[in-house]
Amino acid sequence: FVNKPQYTRDSALWLMDGSYLRLKTAELAYTLKGDALKKVGVSSFKVFLSGYNLLTLFSELEQYDIDPEGNTGDGTYSYPNNRIYNFGINITF
Repeated sequence: FVNKPQYTRDSALWLMDGSYLRLKTAELAYTLKGDALKKVGVSSFKVFLSGYNLLTLFSELEQYDIDPEGNTGDGTYSYPNNRIYNFGINITF
């Protein structure tokens, strides 16, 4: 008596379309310079907003909360990426 796998044919049951579009990083910034700032002792004033892992589109994997770039190689998947937002002000005197 030999244990043989019951299903020996290839199957496409668990295959999914792996195509996706990702916006990984973005930064918006605005710098103010001018005489009005120099009157208060500031040479430049910069305001910025940046983000990481902002958007993943057109992926069937979204509904399962799976990161398309996160395959660990052994058939399991890592946790989804966290979105990170940063806001900052840079003042130069």
